[in-house]
Amino acid sequence: DKRMTDAFYVALNNDSFDTILNINNLGHYLDRDCYGNGGYAFMNVLATNIEDGLRVIATTTTGEFKTIEEDFPFILDYFSIIKILEFNKEQTKEILMDNCNEFEKAFNVNIPECAFDIICDNADKYIKDLPFPEKAIRLLDEVSSNIVSKKNNIPNLEKISNEANTLKLELAEAYENNDYQRCDEINTKLSSIDIKLNKIMSNRKPIEFTESDILDSVSGIIGVKMTMISSEQKTFLKEMSSEIKKTT
Repeated sequence: DKRMTDAFYVALNNDSFDTILNINNLGHYLDRDCYGNGGYAFMNVLATNIEDGLRVIATTTTGEFKTIEEDFPFILDYFSIIKILEFNKEQTKEILMDNCNEFEKAFNVNIPECAFDIICDNADKYIKDLPFPEKAIRLLDEVSSNIVSKKNNIPNLEKISNEANTLKLELAEAYENNDYQRCDEINTKLSSIDIKLNKIMSNRKPIEFTESDILDSVSGIIGVKMTMISSEQKTFLKEMSSEIKKTT
């Protein structure tokens, strides 16, 4: 609530240049208790600020837009609606495959082709608050990070990562307290740690992902246990529907 209130204030009171508040994923606030009384109160505060002169660009998913239409239709009067078709699962898989080299370079890994079907299927099934391809990209990013952290046996890596995580918490606190000098100090330390980590990662061989690694990682992230099936089982499942049709 405080960060959004601060954003409203800065956007409305900055006379030195035109300011537009960008709310990424407006649907994020639909069921949160922002300003008390849930999403309805937030939408009222947003509408009031727009009436006071605030300019806003907001994004949301198709599903959440339907919820806004049903539950908060008044807020739509303050926006010019632009509807963009979301990517589907097949298009997202192509995007991931086309950008596979970027992921492999970033994490210093080798990603098997089976990963893209697993990632897209589970992102489609379990992640409802983000559109394609964003939710698949985020899941692949988390899976890659998770597997790398498990398979890395590099001395001091965990210590360095913990130090970075602690600094990030301190950075958030300094930002909340408007202590910008402290923010600069912490960012300098984080930059130094990034350089150190990049040097460590560049000196090791790429990590090989297996289908089992990916399933285990996805299971841990989404909280649903998954089992790898054999190629014979996959063939059986693919042919089962046609065999059923023959007997009916």
